[in-house]
Formats: sequence, structure tokens, C-alpha cells
Amino acid sequence: GSGVFHLKSGEYWLYGNTSAKFWLDPHDQATLDDILSLREEKWSQTGHNATFGILDAALWIRLDVSNQTEIEKWFLSIDSASLISINLFYLNPNKDRYEHLQAGRRIAKPDILYPYKHPVFPLEFKKNETKRLYFHVRTAGPTFVPLRFFQEEEFISFVKLSDLMSGFYYGGMILLLCYNLILFFSIREKLFFFYCCYIFFFLLFIFNSMNQW
Repeated sequence: GSGVFHLKSGEYWLYGNTSAKFWLDPHDQATLDDILSLREEKWSQTGHNATFGILDAALWIRLDVSNQTEIEKWFLSIDSASLISINLFYLNPNKDRYEHLQAGRRIAKPDILYPYKHPVFPLEFKKNETKRLYFHVRTAGPTFVPLRFFQEEEFISFVKLSDLMSGFYYGGMILLLCYNLILFFSIREKLFFFYCCYIFFFLLFIFNSMNQW
């Protein structure tokens, strides 16, 4: 619930928000150097909270992660498709400087290490290693930042299952659209045409809001 977050093998719902701390930058002007020198009392504990409401500010999150397992390759998945951008900073001990990863709706695909419908960061943690992660989050709506860790194999299976369920949903809705189009051309009842328009634009809205382009 506080302090260092410990990675565990075999855990499918491994959220790091319980150990994270956050700080709001009202003018979105703070740099990483400013954050590194920020006094400890400025940080607030998130607890189990992953929702920060509609913010008129940039959000910084800090999380210490420890790996006591033999597994080195992990994925950090932030299941929130509405984030404009999220930048992840972590210290690379081999280069003695901070590495930078980014993701989000307004980040160009070539600049994203693992392009997906929501931000995903592949990370490596050696056994008995502790890393401090910093996140800089910008959003245009409700700010939802669940910090969920997966083992590499479990993340791949999760992605396949998620995409399969999305395929079933969109496939079923397209069949419903086609069925009502057939009824419209057969019966010439305008109600079926309006219903087809509703299904089409609703699908478009869901597809865009989930960032599945």
C-alpha cells in the first residue's frame, strides 16, 4: 500500500497504483530536473486511486518498482485510451542518465516503442533491482491512469484475448447493420435506415474512443 511496489510472478491483476505518488503541475512547465529536485512533502499518496478527474494541469506520477523474481521482461500497460501523451522516465544505470519512453493518442507511431490502442511500455527489471519510474501525463478529458504490470507471456495472451473479444463485438454489430440494411431495402421502411445510421455512428464513436485505429 505504500513505499516500494514489488513485482510478483503469476499475478494477473498486478496494479502499482497502491504504491505510487503524484504531483499536479498547474502550468505544465516542470521539467524532469524540477521533478527530481521536488521536495518529498510535495508528493501525495495515490492509494488505490487510478482516477484523477478532469484536470486542468499536467500530472506527474512517481513509482518505485522492485523485482524479486527471476523474470526480467515485464510490460506496463496503462489501459486508458484517452491519454493525449504519457512520458515515462527511468534511470539507466549503464549509461548513468534517464531514458525516455512515450506513448499516447497524439504521439507519432514511429516514436512509440510498442504501438497499441492504449499506452504500453516494455520494461526490464533484473532480479533484486529497484527502479524509480516517473510519468508525465497529459489528457483532454477524465484522467484515468491504471499502472498494470504483466509478465511478457501473460501480456501477449491478454492482448490476443482482448483483440478477439473486440473482433466478436464489432463483427456482431456489423452483422446487425447488414441485417437492418436488408430489411430497409426489402420493406422500404425508413425506420430501418435510421437505425442503420445509429449503429454505424455508434460503432464509429466506440472505435475512436477506444483508439483502435
